[in-house]
Amino acid sequence: MRRRKTSLEAEPKTVASDLPQGDYAAAACYQAATQRSSKLGQAWYDLGTALLDLRKFKQAIPAFRSALIAQPESTQAMLAIGRTALQVGDLAAAEEGFSRLRELQPNNDEVYLGLGQIYRKRRDFATARACLVRARMLRGNRTGIDNLKSRRCSRGDGDNQTSRILPTA
Repeated sequence: MRRRKTSLEAEPKTVASDLPQGDYAAAACYQAATQRSSKLGQAWYDLGTALLDLRKFKQAIPAFRSALIAQPESTQAMLAIGRTALQVGDLAAAEEGFSRLRELQPNNDEVYLGLGQIYRKRRDFATARACLVRARMLRGNRTGIDNLKSRRCSRGDGDNQTSRILPTA
């Protein structure tokens, strides 16, 4: 017992003068920590998933954003932001997460599935349908796609929406 206590006393090496002082001390420490170690990105992501397990969805979004600050190319954090924000109802944050992921992974079916749900909630059904069809195509599930495209073309609904999202073959 005594041995453990002495090892704990010896561990702290931080000097109070090394830490920033003033009102913005916490923000400065946070920025310094995220800039020094990209491993914190995974820690923030893990915190976000733990909050999701506890069903604290609104608190998980800032954790995922912090993961993106530490690791700007983290596709799992982008997807988590999109899904969680969509579940909470923050459509702007969800679209931001899915759009960033689409730039990095244009053939990710989860992106188009999420975007389709966002556009459906915004009542932009033509764009939502095009996104959902694209997600199905990327998954390899072509069942019903020809039917959706033919009904849409026969009605004359915004073909420019389809050509913007669906690949031309």
